Amino acid sequence: MPVIDMYAAEGTLNAGRAGRLSLPNAFAAITAIFVIFAAAASAPTPLYVVYQKEWGFPTSTLTLIFAVYVVGLIGSLLVLGALSDHVGRRPVLAWSQVMLRCFSSLALRRASPPARRFRRWAQPWST
Repeated sequence: MPVIDMYAAEGTLNAGRAGRLSLPNAFAAITAIFVIFAAAASAPTPLYVVYQKEWGFPTSTLTLIFAVYVVGLIGSLLVLGALSDHVGRRPVLAWSQVMLRCFSSLALRRASPPARRFRRWAQPWST
């Protein structure tokens, strides 16, 4: 693994190879992506109570929808963490951005409880 020289001769932060972001810019970009992903992952959560009242599904279904999210989250952490170590962070991050947009658009549509459970299971795979 190459050694990264974080400081230039003048004592300022060094961007390293051409095409790389400087450390402050990279930090800002990763922070923005994290905030967007966290907001998108939690956006449908308050809506499920509204959906329960409007569509009349039982509390057990609502609990199952939340539990399915946790199962998907644990699975995604175990699989995608190792995948990003193997293929690199950028390809996995690019894939997750595409998938997040797909699942976020699906969350706006009315669907049956099984479809909502699938979306809840699949959403952590994109975040």
